[in-house]
Amino acid sequence: MTSTPAEVWEASPGQALARTKIDAVPGDHSPLSAPDLSVVVTGVRTLVAAALSRRRAGVRPKA
Repeated sequence: MTSTPAEVWEASPGQALARTKIDAVPGDHSPLSAPDLSVVVTGVRTLVAAALSRRRAGVRPKA
């Protein structure tokens, strides 16, 4: 999951969480969409921490 860069959100028409503002921002599968790279490292660290904690707890993936 990514987030919309602040510049893109601020430049989109509409107010706060109005439907027009949300509709104006490119969605995740749009070729115009680009992740906010400042949150990628945090997301990867979170996913790795979750995977390692499950492994330490002895949880095995289902086959």
